Amino acid sequence: MSIDELKAEGSRLFANGEYLKAVGSFSKAIKIAPDNETLYANRAAAMCQINKFSKAIADGEKCVELKPAWAKGYFRLGVAQVGGNKAADAVITLERALELDPSMSDIAEFEKAPFPPGSVTTNTPVFDPTDPSLRC
Repeated sequence: MSIDELKAEGSRLFANGEYLKAVGSFSKAIKIAPDNETLYANRAAAMCQINKFSKAIADGEKCVELKPAWAKGYFRLGVAQVGGNKAADAVITLERALELDPSMSDIAEFEKAPFPPGSVTTNTPVFDPTDPSLRC
């Protein structure tokens, strides 16, 4: 399969809630195109949905390394950081996304789920990663 076919397959699987299979499709595409930031962003989103936040963070970091001026990459990284109990890092990351794109609608949706008091220093999850309004 081509990169485009694998990306489309991964996106379809993600939309159908088949997140682990989506990760597989995006991973295959990354092997073919290891410098494609969109593939890392998409795989990070799928990883978030299966609670693999450390892997989602790694993908988000790779995404912003490859395309440092892309707000969506920072958004995906920030959501993964929140899920991985790295709220302090997430605040900085999401602020960077807003600097790059102040009108980013994903950030506005994300802001509806405020960090609970003390979440920056505790290991308590700060959001339900299955909440569809917070999908990365």
